Amino acid sequence: MSFDSEEYKKMLAELKAEYVNSLLTKIADIESCLNEQNAEGLREHFHKLKGNGKTYGVPEISIIGELTENLFLNSKEKGFEATPLAVTLLRAVYEKEAQAKDYDIEQDPQLEKLRAL
Repeated sequence: MSFDSEEYKKMLAELKAEYVNSLLTKIADIESCLNEQNAEGLREHFHKLKGNGKTYGVPEISIIGELTENLFLNSKEKGFEATPLAVTLLRAVYEKEAQAKDYDIEQDPQLEKLRAL
């Protein structure tokens, strides 16, 4: 199977769809860790998002994961403050992908707030 074949493109699209469908579960897990004030669990979730987003063709998720993980590494308090913003952004990315909506994360004021932390 070549990288430009229709079969390969279909397989990638299926993997991306599965990943996007799993995003709501990931968000719920993040919210659970936030409720428990589990900083290490949150950092791990954001670390995984950082690595997986681009891999599955959703680079916005990697941006959110990287920013939030770095906040946890530098300051747990900032990480906890950032998590609700990150969840809002992750939900927006999910909506964009699940419903094929237009969404530019760089235009989202929540991303600017996250970066400002």
